Amino acid sequence: MTKEEFIKFVNDQRKQNKNKWVVLQEDVDGTPIAIKFYNTWIQVFRTDTGINYAGPMDCSVKVFNEHLREVLG
Repeated sequence: MTKEEFIKFVNDQRKQNKNKWVVLQEDVDGTPIAIKFYNTWIQVFRTDTGINYAGPMDCSVKVFNEHLREVLG
C-alpha cells in the first residue's frame, strides 16, 4: 500500500470507529507500520525503526493527517 492509500485507510477506519480504539498493522511502501489510535489521538505509531511517533491528544483532523504524512516522510 502507498503512503496516501495508508492515510486514506487510517482515516476511513477513524470515521468508522468513532470513540473506539483502532489497531492496524500494514506494510506501507515496504515498511511495516503499527498504529493505535482513538479518534485523532495517535497513541502508538511505530515504523521499522522501533521509534514511537505518538501524536497530540484530541487534535484536529488536519493536524492528525499532517502527523501521519510527517512520520511517513
